[in-house]
Amino acid sequence: MRLTEFQHQVIKHEVARIMGDDVEVLLFGSRTDDSRRGGDIDLYLETPEPRGLGWRQVLRLNAALQERLGE
Repeated sequence: MRLTEFQHQVIKHEVARIMGDDVEVLLFGSRTDDSRRGGDIDLYLETPEPRGLGWRQVLRLNAALQERLGE
């Protein structure tokens, strides 16, 4: 996994803060391949039961991650 410990902690913190403590975060895409370089951070969020997560929460999470981690 090509995330620093700082990036990992920021993602966990912001997801819990904005989406809730019960949301599981999974990394997928190019960042899972240690032999590659660069790439965006692709996240899959899973909740224990179906619920309507509004686009506002998704946009808030995206903005918070970009603010703390950069683009």
